[in-house]
Amino acid sequence: MDPLTLASKREDAAQDSSKRRDILNGARHVFRAHGFDGASMGDIAKAASVSKGTLYVYFDSKEALFRALIDVDRRDAAERL
Repeated sequence: MDPLTLASKREDAAQDSSKRRDILNGARHVFRAHGFDGASMGDIAKAASVSKGTLYVYFDSKEALFRALIDVDRRDAAERL
């Protein structure tokens, strides 16, 4: 793979990681404010400043998003300890 393609792939991965982090932060805010049942994917997308389509690219359901959020928060808590 040429260096230009490799650099482009790294940039895409960084943007994906940043967008995923934005989604998780938005989801955290909405879940805390409204609970799981009261949170909608539309509210989460709005809080994360992404479209619902983008949200579904990263997470196929509200349950998958909630699981990912729990995993991230558990990992962060373990690192702090």
